[in-house]
Amino acid sequence: MKKVLKIALIVVILLAIPAILLIANRLKAHRLDLTYAALGDHIESRNFILEELTLKGKTLEYYRFDGEFDQAGELDSALQHLEPARHWPKDGGYVQFDTLKKQFMIGTTEYVSRGGKDGGLPDELKNVCYFDEKGKLTGHISNLYSIKKDWRQHAVLLPDFIPNFPQWKDRRSHIYLRHFGIERLETSWLKPFRGMGSPNGAGAAPAWSGTGYFDLTVEGEQIRFRCPATKDGLLFLAANDFDTDLSYCRFRKVFRKPLPAFLIYQPRFGQGRVFIIRRKL
Repeated sequence: MKKVLKIALIVVILLAIPAILLIANRLKAHRLDLTYAALGDHIESRNFILEELTLKGKTLEYYRFDGEFDQAGELDSALQHLEPARHWPKDGGYVQFDTLKKQFMIGTTEYVSRGGKDGGLPDELKNVCYFDEKGKLTGHISNLYSIKKDWRQHAVLLPDFIPNFPQWKDRRSHIYLRHFGIERLETSWLKPFRGMGSPNGAGAAPAWSGTGYFDLTVEGEQIRFRCPATKDGLLFLAANDFDTDLSYCRFRKVFRKPLPAFLIYQPRFGQGRVFIIRRKL
């Protein structure tokens, strides 16, 4: 009888440990909710503000470098704190800067229907949105399938300074993940036949979904925000295996222009969002 009770006690303890850890995780997330505003809410630090831009379109266009500069130089030096296996810079970004008109440009795509009785597939509409340095929308151009105007003639691309394999838990990173608040266990990754028949394989399937609480460092100040995030691995053994859908685009050092910078949130199937980081007026 005593042996049975011991086994039962061990089982109860083993079941209780995950529950206690989950409760502690949620309590910390609830506490951080008070000081980490959600993206889209009013977010600021002592000298800087982070606010959302008004975009036309849904999916953000990602532009790759076209011999513009050797990103292996500046981007590599900016990411020296990373482990060698994670030291893999991106090859482009989302934001363009017109050096003549001094305005920022962001390309988007959306699908629109022309109407009509026969219905039919929606058409692809390309947009380019223009912003001044305060983040005010100053205009846009749109056209089906492609933009005819050479709008990038005097443009430079702002690189994405978040590498392909970021170390989110490294405090020296541009964006530091302070906490991941667990909200839901995803079960799709447990399906043995997931992705069967697809030419691209199964694709990403995180174990956990929830909210990430981030510190964005700008000139020594921390701008705090929270947004959706996911975590790979059931047991949380790997410290940096998070997916955030975030990008951080800013000027290269040669411009001597640290601001404005841009925080990008582009979920795989959701609405792309762009946030400008600028000094307070």
